Amino acid sequence: MMTLSLIGLSLIVVAWVLEFIFMGKRQKISPIFIGVYILGLGVLVYDGFTSKAIELAIANLITSLVAAVVLGKALVKGKD
Repeated sequence: MMTLSLIGLSLIVVAWVLEFIFMGKRQKISPIFIGVYILGLGVLVYDGFTSKAIELAIANLITSLVAAVVLGKALVKGKD
């Protein structure tokens, strides 16, 4: 059964994927924002694994990986 937390995180992943796809058509995202977001997700991942909420921790880990890809794209575009 999918919890509301997993549904919410799935929506966040979709938002990041859309941001990644359409990023070039808008202004840049702040790399600081993305970095802090990834840091916050790291805390959630740690909390999920230590509290035995493995599904939630894995969902947070996937979300942080998608955010890291967007951060990488933002940093590469910033060098142009």
